[in-house]
Amino acid sequence: MACFRQKSTSLERLNHFASLVLYFPISLLLLAIFLVFNLATLPFSYFAAILTKYRVIVKLWHSERDKAILVADLVFYISIGLVYMILAQFKDGFYFYHHLFCYRKNPKVGESPYIDMKTFELLVEVFDSYGGVNCKTLVPLRKVIKRVQDRMGILKCINELIYADSIVQM
Repeated sequence: MACFRQKSTSLERLNHFASLVLYFPISLLLLAIFLVFNLATLPFSYFAAILTKYRVIVKLWHSERDKAILVADLVFYISIGLVYMILAQFKDGFYFYHHLFCYRKNPKVGESPYIDMKTFELLVEVFDSYGGVNCKTLVPLRKVIKRVQDRMGILKCINELIYADSIVQM
């Protein structure tokens, strides 16, 4: 190990390569199991999707929508849907391996696992508005996130970054 003392990146590369070599057979087995179960449940999901599309057509039949388009959509799905679902298995396998072996750690993630007091106090305030620890119902997370974003001006900051409104001209 003396050859790795100066460069920790060499040891990290060796560790990464060893992990890939050792985990690859396990990942092949997991992918095979995943694909077998997907293909075994595929007919059930195909018929469930057809039934759902049929229910939507029945619900929308007396609406303003064009009935020919609704029926054409169902016929198109019946004729092409199963093939499309089978082809999607290859895409799922590709993305499984892509995310498994091509993942690179974001250097910003994990640098600061803390939350500042202003944000913490805001979260406590938002949760207290729903009853705090005595709350008898589930807190609607979508509304909590929206309220925190509005109060912190997060969306405004994102818009300023995207549209370069926050750039100070020199």
